[in-house]
Amino acid sequence: MTTPSTRRECLKVIAGAAAFAALGACRPPRPKAAKPVVLYTSADSFLVTQVTAAFTKASGIHVQAVTDTEATKAAGLVQRLLAERANPRAEVWWSSEVMGTVALAREGVLVPSVPKCLTEEFEGSWPGGLCDAGGLWWGIGQRARVVVFSESRVTAERVPASLEDLAAFAPAGRVAIAQPQFGTTRTHFAWLVASVGEERAKALLGRIKTNCRVYPGNSAVVRAVAQGECDVGLTDTDDVWVGRASGWKVGASFGVGASAGEALLIPNTVAMVGNARPRTESLALLDFLCSAEGERLLATSESRNVPVRAALRAELAGSIPELTLPEPAGAAVAGRGVDWGAVGGALASADAIISEVFPL
Repeated sequence: MTTPSTRRECLKVIAGAAAFAALGACRPPRPKAAKPVVLYTSADSFLVTQVTAAFTKASGIHVQAVTDTEATKAAGLVQRLLAERANPRAEVWWSSEVMGTVALAREGVLVPSVPKCLTEEFEGSWPGGLCDAGGLWWGIGQRARVVVFSESRVTAERVPASLEDLAAFAPAGRVAIAQPQFGTTRTHFAWLVASVGEERAKALLGRIKTNCRVYPGNSAVVRAVAQGECDVGLTDTDDVWVGRASGWKVGASFGVGASAGEALLIPNTVAMVGNARPRTESLALLDFLCSAEGERLLATSESRNVPVRAALRAELAGSIPELTLPEPAGAAVAGRGVDWGAVGGALASADAIISEVFPL
């Protein structure tokens, strides 16, 4: 939420009122403090607080962060941005996933931007191609989709290595997934549709539906596995790492495609919301979120987001083992990534399948 402005010390006046008036007349006017930058974000609150506090400390610019609930997160904020498009309140958009951002770009809610580091650090070519071709959004620290499993109840041989394995996991009903209408589960299933087509994706999701329990969000999936309600589930690496930091005995398998050996990494995305003349302060926030310092904060936080910068990954990998992802996720980080435009094109079909297979 909004961080209070720094208070300046009051001028101590010792002379009389007339002297004070004369002093005031010869002083230049005190500059007005810039109004806070309005940030809409689906990132976890603790992470938003860390990042915006660091930005304010470095720049003196304050941020008013608007977030949403765990269950709806990006979906709720996307709808709010669409509703406000004629008179946008938000200036900067930071999403913990990518599909909502792709939708906003297609709806004309976002405007092109050029982070400073694009030319200063990357010579005009964004790492891994994790950006919109027209500069409408930029991908930063990534999370991998994983199968979380109980280390005490699931042997290595039983850990699912694909969605097909998850659908066939026994005993039945011991699989957890987050509501697929929202967040990275929705993104995951749109990627599945883009990868294997509507018919196969629908059949596979139908088999998963008969074998799973649905939870409000990814963190609830990890909790359900840790506490014994389920044995395995679909979630994100950041939720697994937070669970392990809490002492939960859970592990992660990175094969989450229809076939074994397919990984999916989902970037955070940053964009400017439609405004003919973005303020200098809002552009500064976008620059910070896309900077090496911004990625470092995401990587060293509990979320352990994997930087898009190869040099930063190498620098931090020795002290943060979670940033060194095994195959097949490591291959995805190294450059064999996702065509997010194609996934965005499959989103409407995925939503229709999700509504039919997983009705609310």
